[in-house]
Amino acid sequence: MMRGRVVWSAGVVMTVLALGAADVVASALPAGYDFRAYWLAGQHLLNGAPLYPGPDTILGLPDEFRYLPIVALLFIPFAVLPYSIALAIWTALQVATAAAVGIALIRQLPPLWRPWAAAGYVFFLGLVLEVTLGNVNLLSLGLALAAWRFRDRALPAGLLLAAAVGLKFLPLTLLLFYVASGRWRPVVTGGLIGTAALAVGALLMPDRTAEYVRFAPRLLEQDWVYAHIARPGPPELAGLFWSDWFPLALAIGAVLFAIAAGIAARRDRWNENAWHTLTLATAGYLAPFGYFWTTFLILSLPLAAETLRRAATRPAGERVPIVALVVCSWVLMEPQQTGTLVPILLHLLGVAVLFVVAIVTVLRPAPSIVGLRLPSTTARTSQ
Repeated sequence: MMRGRVVWSAGVVMTVLALGAADVVASALPAGYDFRAYWLAGQHLLNGAPLYPGPDTILGLPDEFRYLPIVALLFIPFAVLPYSIALAIWTALQVATAAAVGIALIRQLPPLWRPWAAAGYVFFLGLVLEVTLGNVNLLSLGLALAAWRFRDRALPAGLLLAAAVGLKFLPLTLLLFYVASGRWRPVVTGGLIGTAALAVGALLMPDRTAEYVRFAPRLLEQDWVYAHIARPGPPELAGLFWSDWFPLALAIGAVLFAIAAGIAARRDRWNENAWHTLTLATAGYLAPFGYFWTTFLILSLPLAAETLRRAATRPAGERVPIVALVVCSWVLMEPQQTGTLVPILLHLLGVAVLFVVAIVTVLRPAPSIVGLRLPSTTARTSQ
């Protein structure tokens, strides 16, 4: 009992230190760098200024908005406020979302593990960047996780799934996973809701919709990435990361894995949550050069939590290496340095380590559940 209290108390101390370290890192970052683009988009809707970059403007410049016009509507309430006040409110919303996601992920772990997991969560580089810069990735992730929680109910799951994908196309491969896993009803429901929302948006904002249609093909351009992410080497990594085939291979891999994971989840409902988190962790690679964006690493957090939860059910001889490898993957995803491609390689390796460990824990069930048979799930497989 005393030993457990000491371990738990030490974890609480680490969480406090991690919060302080995260604040130090955040203070060195440009607060609201991404949010300013959303705030300006709301203003542009109000004053009639162009919402998207012109055809002769290189992409990737500050204050660039690249989402659906209906998303810009969400930021009109912020646009009528002074930027400093709007940023403070948005940051508070980001912190609240991060807290909600963190609680949902960490509470499934054993009590003694929770403060230590919380320390790793709050000082996770991708999360610190996400909250500080003010992107919408975290909101999209939270909506996707909420949709999965309601996966047996088509309407709430479909609404949340439509919101997650409509806000940002980041979790797009989840749609393939849902369909392949037999849970097509939330996808159909979400598709109908999304189509209706787009139709209403097109009727209310025909000029903005036409502007987006002209702009959308440019999202597949690659030259702007080369121009704005000038990471010179090492030459061996540059030849790989800057090749035309590497991002395409990752995108194809993300699509194929989402389908395969969905099929596996349909055949094995016991492990469907693990397959869902695996799909989510790889979803960012569908985006062109998605492996460059450090904030996309937050998609791996649900997988880390699921893997730790599974580790807790294992004998000590298996539990220790699993936890050690999860910590190793966390460490690999922490470095950040400009002028070199090495951190990008480490981030990829970190996701790969976590991915492999998670796959092994799924394919090698814990001794306590070997031989168990679940009740019939026939009634649930068509959700």
